[in-house]
Amino acid sequence: TNLVGNAIKFTAHGSVKLDVLLKKITPSDVHILFSVTDTGIGIALEDQSRLFVEFSQVDGSHNRQYGGTGLGLAISKELVELMGGEITLVSKKGLGSTFSFILQFDINRTPTVSLPHFIPLNVPVFNDTLKGHVILAVDDNDLSQKLIVKILDKLGITAKIAANGQEALEMIEQFDFDAVLMDIHMPIMNGIEVTQLIHQIAKYEHLPIIALSAGATEAERNNCISCGMVGFVSKPIDVEKLYTVLALWLKPIAEF
Repeated sequence: TNLVGNAIKFTAHGSVKLDVLLKKITPSDVHILFSVTDTGIGIALEDQSRLFVEFSQVDGSHNRQYGGTGLGLAISKELVELMGGEITLVSKKGLGSTFSFILQFDINRTPTVSLPHFIPLNVPVFNDTLKGHVILAVDDNDLSQKLIVKILDKLGITAKIAANGQEALEMIEQFDFDAVLMDIHMPIMNGIEVTQLIHQIAKYEHLPIIALSAGATEAERNNCISCGMVGFVSKPIDVEKLYTVLALWLKPIAEF
């Protein structure tokens, strides 16, 4: 899913092709080739070695054209390796890319796969301090959105999702939020710019906005604080850290 999604994202014109081919069969197992080929922007040879590194982006600017955390290909690589395969890449800048891997499956048994250790699926149990609050989570990555919703749900918080800065500004006008979790690296309008615009709205002048970013450098933290954010939580999200930051800014809601 991630490989196909990337191919579509980076292919403005042309085609995306998914092939699933039987390469070998024995009485006990089968070997299947999965490949995704696109006619998109392609990847320069000198950038290809960084693609499968966690939180790495070919374009690292806050306003890069294409969004994402830089986690997708790292997760895909680890999942494939957990199943005994290896992802390979053939690409040339401007001429598209092909990502492929071969997996071996036992004919008589359905394989199971454990998700990589850095996806926080098991959330600790906390008290109900944050229960009942409504938070806007702004993130352009589908996987990150799902994880954030799951984590906040475990904390008793209702999460509404905005996929980009423009959506965030529109939702801010429509709903009342108790806080915002703001991704920093997004296309078109980055998290710092969105934060400044939100704080220009009278009723949200003091709205707690907490940064979410894989770029956990001191300079980036300082930029977030300077633009009016009240906290910084690095990705992958440490649930206890997120809980601690939210608890500083969200008052318990009384139950009647």
